[in-house]
Amino acid sequence: MIQNYSDALTRRRFLVMGSTTLAVTLLAACSSGQAPATSAPAPTSASASNGGAAASKPTVAPTTAPASSTSASSSGPATIEFLNIGALQQTVTLFSDKLIPAFAKAQPSITVHMQTIDWGPSFQKISTAVASGTAPDVFVMGGIFTDPLASKGALLQIDDRVARWDGAKDIYPNVWSDSKYQGKTYAVPMNLEPQTIVYRKDFYQSAGLKPPETWDDLKAAATKLVKKNGSAVQVEGMDWNLTNNVSAQQSFINLLYQAGGDYFDASGKPSFSSDAGHKALDYMVSFYKDNLSSTAFVRAGTNAADFTAIGKSATGLVLNQDVASDKENAASVYANLGAALPLKMDAQSKPNGLIYINKLGIFAKTKVPDAAWTWLTYTMEPDVLGPWNETLLNFSSRKSVTDAASFVKDDPNLKVFDDAIQYTKPQSQHPAMFQIIQILNKAVLNALYLRASVDDTLKSMDSQVADAIKG
Repeated sequence: MIQNYSDALTRRRFLVMGSTTLAVTLLAACSSGQAPATSAPAPTSASASNGGAAASKPTVAPTTAPASSTSASSSGPATIEFLNIGALQQTVTLFSDKLIPAFAKAQPSITVHMQTIDWGPSFQKISTAVASGTAPDVFVMGGIFTDPLASKGALLQIDDRVARWDGAKDIYPNVWSDSKYQGKTYAVPMNLEPQTIVYRKDFYQSAGLKPPETWDDLKAAATKLVKKNGSAVQVEGMDWNLTNNVSAQQSFINLLYQAGGDYFDASGKPSFSSDAGHKALDYMVSFYKDNLSSTAFVRAGTNAADFTAIGKSATGLVLNQDVASDKENAASVYANLGAALPLKMDAQSKPNGLIYINKLGIFAKTKVPDAAWTWLTYTMEPDVLGPWNETLLNFSSRKSVTDAASFVKDDPNLKVFDDAIQYTKPQSQHPAMFQIIQILNKAVLNALYLRASVDDTLKSMDSQVADAIKG
């Protein structure tokens, strides 16, 4: 299914929809039906579409395959099944009209069938297809897919291939860890979604404030910019992404990283009740205790403009795709938005934050591993990867491609997001991560709604995550 652009923007939040069930049923069911396909060398039109205008027009795609892909060879005719998760209508058009035909000219012995699917059912589709041995040869993967799939033997280990690939050195070095399991590489980072501070410039300027750099800066700004009617908050000083999904724990992890913490300690045990965990959750909860943020501000759905854009909060923790959504859905106020680098805990710290990474993986039991790698590296070439990511308004994992992207260079806010990439790191990987994020989100919400103390919440996180790891 191809969805409207604005419907896809906050796709990171799909994880709440049955993610616990997915973790339990991983690799335990039969394959679901096949989605409509786009093929080479004679591609058809896009499979299924809900329509919707593109948020940005892609750059012109190549008419011939890049040189490094052209030089790749196959031992004989091969057919590649490619699952392009989260593809939009403009993405499908780009692949069917330009990218797949160009590849077919350079590699006439390799036929590519492209399937598309929304992010929501994607993990289930891959998991069940792996169980029945019918998984696509190459597929897009979300941020926490690596360990759950690699631990079940679903992904081809590709360290030897990556070592010989010239493009590897162009990928942002801080994102490779998201593609590894037990020190081995099972995927190639394809695009990036950094998360950082977005604020209302008009609110800050009228109050004589500068964009926040530290936790103290943000707290002081929130205190000055919050608007209330009695005790009821009308405009939040800071929005921490309360939704009907897992966004609250993402905000907590940003703060945990800024405080110098992580999910696990050196021995692999959950470490949320560490000093860093206390600092992070204490700080986050203080906004609700001090009535600077409100649990009444809960985003409904996945395509609403973020609260900062529509003036319901002075500051927010936002993904680059939220900003793209703001441009489309709240264009009248977009000029009032500003972006800042990820926060520092204090003046002596460095900016730090969370980044989400989409990747390309190869099915471990593919019958055509060389052809699959040829297709994967073709899609990672700059004049293929660039247009592909521009249809999504995501940042390419190759630094040279993101730096050259017109939608980044032409937008000061997105340029800040680009600059923020160097200060971010992905979520930790673990085979039980689908369960872990649910545990964390429920615990964080309990603390923010003041149903549990910070100390009890963090101890509960450690205990429940430890149980999830044990299985």
